[in-house]
Amino acid sequence: MIGFDTLRAMESLRDSGFEESQARAVVDTFKDAVAGSVATKADLQEVKSELQEVKAELQAEMQEVRTGLQAEIQEVRAEIQGVKTELRAEMQEVRTGLQSEIQEVRAEIQEVRTGLEASIADLRSDVEASIAGLRGEVETSIARLEARTQRFMFGMALGIVGLNVTLTFGLLKFFL
Repeated sequence: MIGFDTLRAMESLRDSGFEESQARAVVDTFKDAVAGSVATKADLQEVKSELQEVKAELQAEMQEVRTGLQAEIQEVRAEIQGVKTELRAEMQEVRTGLQSEIQEVRAEIQEVRTGLEASIADLRSDVEASIAGLRGEVETSIARLEARTQRFMFGMALGIVGLNVTLTFGLLKFFL
């Protein structure tokens, strides 16, 4: 509590023309108002202790969130790796199938060379379109996974920033 000399205040008020009872009433009222709004060292220590507890809890929660995010990131990476592996296998199957078809076409070309030249051109066009389509699908799938991962990470970052802002304002409001 701050020091307040009630005797000196009463004397000052009496010297200014207040009666004894008026001076006492003013001093008592001021003393009561100040005493109710001033924090003691014990109050400040208690608040500090509570803040340390809250800080420890928040740090623990942030660590849990961090750990959870890392696990989810690992899961997403594993999913991406799985998709890549599946796509590679599918592409290999397509390659194998295409190689087989090409050999068949070559055999037919040897039998009926003139009639199949147009068919070979059509087949190559189809193969290129299939490969281009597969590449587009692969790129689209990867882009979707990357976008999903970025949205998730951005959302979590905003959540953490929001939590920090809320805590900061809460602490400022508490102290001010």
